[in-house]
Amino acid sequence: MRFRSALRAFASIGAMTFATAAHAEILDLPTFDLNQVLPPSAVKEIIKTLGILTNHRSYQGAAPLGNPGLDLGIEATLVHLPEGFAPALSEAGMGGAGLTSGSLPMTKLHFHKGMGKTVDFGASGLYYSGNYIWGVDLKFVLVEPEEGLTWAFRFGYSETKLDMSRFAISGIPIKVGGVEIGQGSLKLATRTLTPQLLASRRLEFAEPYFGMALEMTSGQIQIPVSMNVLEEKQTMSSAATSASEVFLFTGVSFRIPNAGLRLCIEGGYGTLGMHALGMVVGLSF
Repeated sequence: MRFRSALRAFASIGAMTFATAAHAEILDLPTFDLNQVLPPSAVKEIIKTLGILTNHRSYQGAAPLGNPGLDLGIEATLVHLPEGFAPALSEAGMGGAGLTSGSLPMTKLHFHKGMGKTVDFGASGLYYSGNYIWGVDLKFVLVEPEEGLTWAFRFGYSETKLDMSRFAISGIPIKVGGVEIGQGSLKLATRTLTPQLLASRRLEFAEPYFGMALEMTSGQIQIPVSMNVLEEKQTMSSAATSASEVFLFTGVSFRIPNAGLRLCIEGGYGTLGMHALGMVVGLSF
């Protein structure tokens, strides 16, 4: 009798365990729609702002560097944020990210090399903890008279990959029925094309210049979601979005003869409100 009772108890426990396991297997985990977490208007605003913010800026006039002309430097740029950026972060629940108003700084390493009498190649970039910003440009001198302005066409390309969680920025709260069940980190990738027309006048130790550019940026956002209770992750991806602005710029590049030192100061006006002021300090060979 005792053996039969023990067998019945064991069978009951096994049935309960199987029922619990079966219930866990058929549990429907919530799925998330990115449009509910981050509306398309906010996605467009974030891509536009960070794509243009990280855009490759040459800090060079129209005159060619020549061969073997070589410039190395460090960039420091301050870019004004557009009015829609703060509401976009607030809409995503990231109002405390510290990126809501004013201007943002940008720093990169610069390299420019003369490729002959009429062509220059340039590059800039920055890498940090899996995040990167890089860009290149190719400049073609159109007209270089002995007197008057030198005219050139320059084409730039930039790529950016950023994971906001690497910069101690709080994640996006994920809510179901008004209850927060997890956090989503913000990852984005952008590409920016920048055709430019510029002119300058080379003097003995300085080269003032001005120009006009079309900054065209596009990109996509991904939000990996981590649940608070379940060991489950999902990744939401936005559709690709794009934006463009006309950017008018002017600057002056100083070169100290025989010392190999270079300083370039540049400012610009963007039609999307992303005005910029910056400089490059470095060496010229």
